[in-house]
Amino acid sequence: MSADPYERAPRWLRISLQGVVIYSILVMCLESVDSLGWLAPFFRISEAIVVTIFAAEYLAYLWLAKDRLRHVIRPYSIIDLLAILPYLADLGGGFLALRSFRLLRVLKLARHAGGNPLSLAVRRAAPDLLSAAGVGLVVVLFASIGLYYAEHDMQPETYASIPASMWCVVVTLTTVGYGDMCPVTVWGRLIASCVMLLGIGLIAVPTSLISSNLTDILQDRREAKRLQLRQSVRYRET
Repeated sequence: MSADPYERAPRWLRISLQGVVIYSILVMCLESVDSLGWLAPFFRISEAIVVTIFAAEYLAYLWLAKDRLRHVIRPYSIIDLLAILPYLADLGGGFLALRSFRLLRVLKLARHAGGNPLSLAVRRAAPDLLSAAGVGLVVVLFASIGLYYAEHDMQPETYASIPASMWCVVVTLTTVGYGDMCPVTVWGRLIASCVMLLGIGLIAVPTSLISSNLTDILQDRREAKRLQLRQSVRYRET
């Protein structure tokens, strides 16, 4: 039996809680629309109800946990707690930093995707993805330093520092190209060109890793279903 009380909860309860999370995210988005200010009382009542449900969920799982101390420090438990704190911050006058934790409610949905093939594929590819991220970080740092020294004299406000140059490198590396920072020197354009070419490869690596693992997982599941079907047929024949 799983040590996570969430996994031992009935399916209907987990689906209901997922619906509450989606509803709370939808309400949070609607709150940001100025023209819906007249719904402020409804939003406040809705938030109070949602937070009450989240608090009951957190306390229930804490009570059912076999090892409560270990349960408290689990990532999902921390996320559950941080999803409640913003409401308490609003009651106490509120701090923007705490209220911004409301966005962590989106991560509560990740718990429901734990057995999703895509989620499992990302987990399997995690070591290789970290290696690719390390290579990407080296490229970003190297190119940022190079762009700073190549462009600073010509564009002192745009390339004011190495951290400022990182924005240009990241945008170029991901092939987005907003155009807000463009090198004008020969060396700057040469560095940017190299980053563009490297970006194609660095983006292809995680994509291929995840797709390869996803294919393997789906193939394993198909084989498991076929085996189960064969065993069922043999059992009926006997």
